[in-house]
Amino acid sequence: GTSAVGTDRDFIWGFMLGFFVGFLMLVWVWMPTVPHKQKLGILTGISCQLALGLIHGKDGNEDDALGNGVTEDNGIFAN
Repeated sequence: GTSAVGTDRDFIWGFMLGFFVGFLMLVWVWMPTVPHKQKLGILTGISCQLALGLIHGKDGNEDDALGNGVTEDNGIFAN
């Protein structure tokens, strides 16, 4: 039925989660209760996050698990 496929809202919600939460959401994709469109949204969001990261260029700035740029000049690694 429609519930297994999901709505456009499910896709948008999945995209947001995939984009902002990232790889943690891959666990969600394997859950049988999650609508198909939400799974697609999550995968699309993660893909976009990766693509933007590659396009943006890291320049030696590593991103942490949440996608926050961790650099030497924000006080965390100060001597």
